[in-house]
Amino acid sequence: MRRKPAEDTGNLDSLLDALTNVVGILIIMLVVALLGMSEAVKRITQAQELDERVKVDHLLDKEKQLEELKELLKQLEPDWLTMEPEVPKNKANLDKLRKQIESLQEKVTVEAQKKDYDVAKLEAEAKQKAQEQQKLQEDLEKAIKRLAELKALLDKTPIPEIPPAEIVRIPNPRDVDKSYKKVVFHIANNRILQEEHQRYREKLERNIAAFERRYRPAPETDEETGGYDFDKFKELIDRSKYGDRNVDVKLKIYTSRIYMDCYLTPKAGDDLDSMDRPNSLYKRKIFAMRRDGKQYGRYVVSADSFAEYVKARNIADEFEIPAGWQIDTNTKDRNWSIYVPVKLKFNKTKPKPKPKSSGGSQPKPKPKPKPEKKPERAPLRDTLVD
Repeated sequence: MRRKPAEDTGNLDSLLDALTNVVGILIIMLVVALLGMSEAVKRITQAQELDERVKVDHLLDKEKQLEELKELLKQLEPDWLTMEPEVPKNKANLDKLRKQIESLQEKVTVEAQKKDYDVAKLEAEAKQKAQEQQKLQEDLEKAIKRLAELKALLDKTPIPEIPPAEIVRIPNPRDVDKSYKKVVFHIANNRILQEEHQRYREKLERNIAAFERRYRPAPETDEETGGYDFDKFKELIDRSKYGDRNVDVKLKIYTSRIYMDCYLTPKAGDDLDSMDRPNSLYKRKIFAMRRDGKQYGRYVVSADSFAEYVKARNIADEFEIPAGWQIDTNTKDRNWSIYVPVKLKFNKTKPKPKPKSSGGSQPKPKPKPKPEKKPERAPLRDTLVD
């Protein structure tokens, strides 16, 4: 069996624990206080040393500044001795200038008060300027609006196609080899045709020879000089046809010469499309010129047929045919003219003799003045113009 505990007569363990704790806390607080007091004493000591050091440095700086000021005073003392007598004079001048400034300020104030401004006129001018500014603003807005419309129109406008460039040779005149024979081509009415003087001239000369064989000249009489009848000659020449499908020929008949004016027909020669064909008149002539050699081409170009000239020159260049060109400056309708001399003597009526004078001698008529000689012109040279 378990023994019953003895009766509790008074336990002091809890009291001893409490006293022990309190004493421990007090000891700790005392230690902390002692440590804080030592730190505070150390800080105070350091602060005092720093303060004394700062005071010493400050005093040293002040002494240094004092020395510098004394040195500056020594340097400025001679200047002060020279400027000291002028101090009263400068003060007097300063007072005088101050009074002048005050006087001028009063005058300006009085003049400003006296001046009378035309307020109505100034308001009218301000109103006019405002109207002009408003008008300029409106014009500017209209211009901006018009610019926007033009930009929109430009965006809608299609870009035109640029035609291909044409090769144009710059004129480069040079002398022609005298051993070369010239072949002339006329380019007009968008067509090209060779100029054939010899063929038309030979036909006309045959007709003149036929007239000479058919008719005999009339004998010379007292009234007539004798020779062929010009009217019959003109009638025979007019009846003949000298042109062809390419050229229309019109004659101008005189007693000593005949002019054959040649006109290209609407379908003469070759056009821009047909000249490049192997059987075209132009291509066949180029073949013949290359085969014969010693020939060059001369192109007489009208202003309305430049494209045909460019193509014709390209073909000639392909076959290495020397060529040149010139602008057709003929102001008449004809393309070229052929001159044929007439060596026939035509019958004419003799002039009647002048009646002899009955009386005394008459003064001789004054001789007609001789015409002045024209200055001789330099001989024309045939040139190639590329």
